[in-house]
Amino acid sequence: MIKNFTACFMSGTGNSYRAAKWAEKEANKRKIKSDVIPVNRFNCGKSFIRGKSAMIGLFYPTHGFTAPWPVIKLALKMPFGKSTKVFLSASRAGWMIGPWHLPGIEGTATLLIALILWLKGYDVRGFQGLDMPTNWLAVHWGLKKENALWFIKRARKKTSRFVSSIFTGKRLYRGFIFILIGVLFSYISLLYLIAGKLMLAKIMYADYNCNSCGICWENCPFGAIIPVGKKKPAPFWTFKCESCERCIAYCPQKSIQTGALYIALLCWFMYGVMGFIPVAVFDFISQEQSLMFLSSGIPATLISVGYMLAWVFLGYFILFRGSRVKVINKIFTFTTFTKIYRRYHEPGTKIRDMK
Repeated sequence: MIKNFTACFMSGTGNSYRAAKWAEKEANKRKIKSDVIPVNRFNCGKSFIRGKSAMIGLFYPTHGFTAPWPVIKLALKMPFGKSTKVFLSASRAGWMIGPWHLPGIEGTATLLIALILWLKGYDVRGFQGLDMPTNWLAVHWGLKKENALWFIKRARKKTSRFVSSIFTGKRLYRGFIFILIGVLFSYISLLYLIAGKLMLAKIMYADYNCNSCGICWENCPFGAIIPVGKKKPAPFWTFKCESCERCIAYCPQKSIQTGALYIALLCWFMYGVMGFIPVAVFDFISQEQSLMFLSSGIPATLISVGYMLAWVFLGYFILFRGSRVKVINKIFTFTTFTKIYRRYHEPGTKIRDMK
């Protein structure tokens, strides 16, 4: 019999937070003592109650067809489970094309965490992919409110049924077709975890509407945004960024943008103007017998990733400094699509709820 339930969530725009609250409501119906904790305050999993009478629910988004780094690190750091029951819910991007509501793909987001926790002695009772409104606002626009609410209504029913079944002792493992797709896309997931996450941390800036209110850096769950400047501080995104989109979703001025022109110029410079550098490096490697192993497979990928990240770091420094100059800021803002995007966060979730 379950006596204690802990719902741990990672959420930027409120999707996974809301799912965790739905689970808490199901626990309260059964008079189970429950708690809802953000992943960054979960104390590496050392503070929760373990044992056969305890259950943990992990609620988190899908990033790059797999689980995001904070959740992977949490699973690795959690102490051995002592048969503690656990279930997983990975939010995925529900999308609209014309009149059709399309499901997202959680890929290996549930399977990866399930395997880690199973190896650590947890009793994995189930997992599911959960279609919530797509929220990757740095890349595309949010859904209209009526379409977002359509996904949320269905997700609430699905989560309630899923959690209720888990609490009554059933085992439910959903989404094997999407897991198979995730296995096929595992190379993309690996590249995302190694480099994509870091690159996406360095594409955002604040436009000239920013009033230095501090909401973005004060509420970033990973401390990835720092204010730079004395008279009028501007947000600076560090490599800690997990692309949770909280800053974009809750900015009252809608001033956080993605540098589309900057990305185009950076790619042109990396692989056009300066594209001879990696070619020269690999030509040199291929001529040195003792270094030939570097030109194939994983070593070659790591060299390419290192080259890319070096330019991303330098490029973002230029973007940030340039955005402090009003004329350059206006040019970047005029050429970005983000300024016309519909912003989204879960309608019933306020930014203070997730803290």
